[in-house]
Amino acid sequence: MRSATIATQTESAIHLEAGDYDFSGRQGFAFWSIDEGQGVHKLYRVFTFSRKRNDFVERHPHCGDAFLNLRVDAQRKQLISTFFENNVPKSCVTRLRPD
Repeated sequence: MRSATIATQTESAIHLEAGDYDFSGRQGFAFWSIDEGQGVHKLYRVFTFSRKRNDFVERHPHCGDAFLNLRVDAQRKQLISTFFENNVPKSCVTRLRPD
């Protein structure tokens, strides 16, 4: 069994979830914490298993800097998150390709 450390910069509690975030049939994982600003948003970091690297790799949303308030839409095979543009919340749809 291999172990690794993932650096994070939060003083909030960290929560771990397992899921198929790239809809490849392989389990990945995400961890999230409540944002330290207003304390109302869940900030997610998503990792999927890469067969090429034989390891987990961090994945990023197509818009914004992080998966904020992540929802998994398994039927449409997409990840839906929130990002802010000029302080206005908008929806971001991300479709991850299996690696």
